[in-house]
Amino acid sequence: MQGNETMTGSQIADTAITTSSFYRDDKKITRRKTITLTVVIVIVSLLSLSLGNDDSGTPLMRYYSPADVANVLWTAIYLGFGHLCNLPYVAQSDQIIDAVGCYHDVLGRAQTIGIVLVCGMLLAVSGMLFQMVFKNAIASPTMLGVSSGVKLGQIIAVLIFSSAILKMPAVIYALGYLGGLIALAIVLLIGKLTGGSGKGSFNLLNMMLIGAMFSEVIGIFLTFLSATALKGDLGKVYDQIVLTTSLNKTPLAIMVLVVTAIVTIIPLIARRYQLNLLAFSDTDIKLGGVNPSSIRILALACGSVMILAAQSEVGDVAMLSLVTPFLSRAIFGVEFRKQFIGSVLIGMIIILVCSDISAMIQFVSTGVPMTVIVNVLMVPLFAWIMATNQKALQ
Repeated sequence: MQGNETMTGSQIADTAITTSSFYRDDKKITRRKTITLTVVIVIVSLLSLSLGNDDSGTPLMRYYSPADVANVLWTAIYLGFGHLCNLPYVAQSDQIIDAVGCYHDVLGRAQTIGIVLVCGMLLAVSGMLFQMVFKNAIASPTMLGVSSGVKLGQIIAVLIFSSAILKMPAVIYALGYLGGLIALAIVLLIGKLTGGSGKGSFNLLNMMLIGAMFSEVIGIFLTFLSATALKGDLGKVYDQIVLTTSLNKTPLAIMVLVVTAIVTIIPLIARRYQLNLLAFSDTDIKLGGVNPSSIRILALACGSVMILAAQSEVGDVAMLSLVTPFLSRAIFGVEFRKQFIGSVLIGMIIILVCSDISAMIQFVSTGVPMTVIVNVLMVPLFAWIMATNQKALQ
């Protein structure tokens, strides 16, 4: 009898050791993948710095050598350290900068890269959150009409202020955000009213259907406005807002983007363990002492604000939000922390590559919008994933 008890204890100990070893190996694999993708981002970013760029956003066939880029980065660090410590040589800053011919071009590109990377992160994580909430591998932020609401807000801004809106970035942001948030509020309210399964419940199917219907209605309305009100100069103004080839680098735009990233990412990280529960039914979640509605509202609110901020910068690139979570699940797995890391890194890589392609294409005088490049590349990638990688669909 004692022998059997000892044997059982040994088996339990072996199981614990095996489990511990598995988790250690899993962490090592995740760390290795994270480091690999981070290195890819660094390499692509350094290559991207060699592309010519100017403030107007018009793509230039201008390339700088790695030595030129390194010289600019060193000069920027050198001057930054001098200004921080108030060293005497900062008095010659203009002369030092003039000695580096591509200083402003490379730093302008660095600013573009920073904005693009943040947008890629927000777009990818937004898509991941929507797919987790709806338990649907083809869910995306466009399902709740958020993107259509942003477009409607932008059209209203053009109709009210005409060409003057181009000098009013704050109004563009305010009306765009307002349109997107109103769309989200309408869909969430309907989902709440039609929950029917207890206090705090949401009818996810109804939310998807209402969101799709709302998007279609807004799309028809936008088409009507484009054919009637947005003619001539107004149409050109709207196109300049929506299909611009340059990013909005105003202090307001950068501040909004950074603040959005901070206020949406921190809550997700803080509640990452609860967000894993979205894979279970409401009953199972409640048994764990967690309110499923609060988790869904957090995920949907953060995801919607993310897509609002990113879309205001890079345009309607919803396909990136749809495809990136597929790749993340296939490479990193389905656990929230892993999906989050994978989505952030993969989203950054994809959008940065698309930004570089957009900057290099010269056959259109104003350049090809990044939205076109992203959607053209994502469609075949999405088809390839569906055909060859079934794991990503789970």
